[in-house]
Amino acid sequence: MILQIIFNKNNFKIFDFLSKKLVMFLIIINLSEPLKILNIVDYIFSDYEKAINDSSEYKEMLEFSKNLIESSDSSILTYSKNVYELIKNKENSKKVKSELSKIREIILNNPKLDIYPKNPISLKSGREVYLYNCAVCHGDKGDGNGPAGKTLNPKPANFLERYDLSPLRIWTILNVGLVNMPSFNNLSDDEKWNVAFYVLSLKYQNAQKKKVNNKFDLKLISKLSDEDLKEMGYKNDEIAYIRTNIENLIEKKDHFYEILGSLDLIKNLYQKEEYEKAYSLSVDLYFNDFEPIEKNLFAKDFEFTSKLEQKFIQLRGIVKQKNKEKEVENLILNIKNDLEKARAILEGKAFSGNWALFNSFTIIFREGLEVAILFGIILRIVKLSENALAITISYLGIISAIFLGIITWIISQFIISISTLQREMLEGIVSLLAAIVLFQVSYWLISKSENKIWIGYIKEKLKSSLNKSNLFFIFSLSFLAGYREAFETVLFYQAMIINTPKTDLNYVIFGFLLGLITIIIISYGILKLQLKLPLNLIFPITGTLLYILSFIFTGQAIRSFQEANLISTTSLNFLPTIDFLGIYPTIETTLAQSIFIILVILAIIIVKKEKKKREKLLSEIEIAEKEILNIIKSISDAKDRICKYQNLIVNVVEVSDKLKNALVHIQNLESALKEIQNDITLKRKNGN
Repeated sequence: MILQIIFNKNNFKIFDFLSKKLVMFLIIINLSEPLKILNIVDYIFSDYEKAINDSSEYKEMLEFSKNLIESSDSSILTYSKNVYELIKNKENSKKVKSELSKIREIILNNPKLDIYPKNPISLKSGREVYLYNCAVCHGDKGDGNGPAGKTLNPKPANFLERYDLSPLRIWTILNVGLVNMPSFNNLSDDEKWNVAFYVLSLKYQNAQKKKVNNKFDLKLISKLSDEDLKEMGYKNDEIAYIRTNIENLIEKKDHFYEILGSLDLIKNLYQKEEYEKAYSLSVDLYFNDFEPIEKNLFAKDFEFTSKLEQKFIQLRGIVKQKNKEKEVENLILNIKNDLEKARAILEGKAFSGNWALFNSFTIIFREGLEVAILFGIILRIVKLSENALAITISYLGIISAIFLGIITWIISQFIISISTLQREMLEGIVSLLAAIVLFQVSYWLISKSENKIWIGYIKEKLKSSLNKSNLFFIFSLSFLAGYREAFETVLFYQAMIINTPKTDLNYVIFGFLLGLITIIIISYGILKLQLKLPLNLIFPITGTLLYILSFIFTGQAIRSFQEANLISTTSLNFLPTIDFLGIYPTIETTLAQSIFIILVILAIIIVKKEKKKREKLLSEIEIAEKEILNIIKSISDAKDRICKYQNLIVNVVEVSDKLKNALVHIQNLESALKEIQNDITLKRKNGN
């Protein structure tokens, strides 16, 4: 009823336009580049013949062919342009299909197209999924006459007439949908593959069959349509047998078998001087065959797996170089020996309780220690500001990193598929950002450690400088410190839980808690140690530590990009692999870290020059200060002398006053004596 309302004739034209745009949008954003191209190719391949006589459909074909050109790399660009010109000129479908087939062949051989069933096919499961989800439109027999399909325009596909569909094509449609058909992301990956293979068996349920004794590679058969099988020489009755008995015709091979076979082929290609093919196969080998066993192997033996991983990367680099036959042969032999050890590790017993506890502790301790050191440094710097908000922001950054790491894992498990390539890209980007941020912080710390004046009032400066942009910077630094390790930790624990019996899962939990408590204690110790350090030592020590971490992250970032095949790998056999320092035996990682060291040296030179300028300025200030002090002393001495003279003058004035008084007394005495003398003289005269 709902489908009838949605797809009635009155609403169809609007919905048809919007749904086709939506399909194109989903094809463009939701698929890897090779798969996106393959999907467009298959879409044009199946619908072009009908579209020639329908103006709206024809416009869609032109739009799709333009998208094909935009998505093409150099290997298929010429063919994509040919397709566009053929469609533009409305050439017959045979010519268009011929060019599309060339593109399809190149894409199917692309090592980046690593999409294929990871588990055995079950036609029984596929039938159940089909009847529950698809038959309502496509019919129980696959003829497109399901009850809900009768009102749809265009009609649901009639699988009994479709010889151009491959399991991969159907799997893609189930992921992105088509016009009048929703995507089926509620189905698991295995269910999509099962129903894809079942759909291709529908037309052969009652057909005559001829037994085929050949065994098929699951990766290959998932990409082949009935038309492809016919071109390979199989007749209709043989194709009918293959489609209805596919479960019994798949080679029982494990990933080790694939890897060992690919290694031999790489060696042969190298000996034939087909270096590009050898390189392409080495990339395919890493992503398609080693990746499925890597996580479980990491969980059981991290150090061994890390070394084996580096050898695969080294192989990728060395096969691009000429005249390295002996090195290639020795490296392949070395990898083969390690693969035997890896098989023994994976086929060994599941984790025992004590072993699970030890590994669980090791994972959280190893991943957490780096975060603890870095976050301890960040927190110490921020605490100098005595800014409560900044401290809270620091904690918020690290908590957000852990939370987002878990969310990323959940998304990768239940919503979208994050491949090894995408994971390595993510790790590389985060590591590179962390390296850049840490370099900036390191330079800031080292430069401030040289400033004697700054040390005196650093706390006040920190308090006043923590504005909104700086708080965001602190959050980003704390976040980057934790996100990469959080995501890796979750992946490792996922693999470990798979390899641990349910009865021993409590050991995993206990090991995790024990490791977490240990990291918290170490973090507390780091912070306490920093609190006891003098302020003028904290800055150079923490700055140096951050430079070292930035150096490590630089190497790890380039290595992650190499693992994702975004950067070439050129071996340097004389260099060792020191994973915890981010040192790897390749020209690219060495060059990046050499540039980093040069930048550090330049930064130190700049700091030293600034220090000399400051010292010169300080020297001039000190001289001026001494001169000012001498002047002040001279003024003070003069003041003292003036005071003494003033006192002397006061004393002289007092003496002068006393002398004046004495003089008056003397004058008075003189007058009195004169009077007495006059009296005596008078009396003498009178007496005479």
